[in-house]
Amino acid sequence: MTTIVAFHAHADDPVLLSGGTLARAAADGHRVVVVVATDGMSAEHPTPRWAELEASAAILGVRRVVHLGYADSGHGPELYPDPPGRQRFTRADTEE
Repeated sequence: MTTIVAFHAHADDPVLLSGGTLARAAADGHRVVVVVATDGMSAEHPTPRWAELEASAAILGVRRVVHLGYADSGHGPELYPDPPGRQRFTRADTEE
């Protein structure tokens, strides 16, 4: 058994982009861990989508979900200022 780590920017990305692969890996007996960079909060979605991610991860057989807690970076060419007390993922220190 190996550990497979899937790193995604947004809470819905694991299901939309790699859900089948993650489910297959889990079904084959691998330990699957999902790491999500952003917290899923934005003006359009003021509630974190962590519960949705946790539920979908359980269905896929993911053993652990890790949230890094960065703010969503936004869409398009305009980068919005960081929200109070949080940093946008796009501004994360690469050494960190």
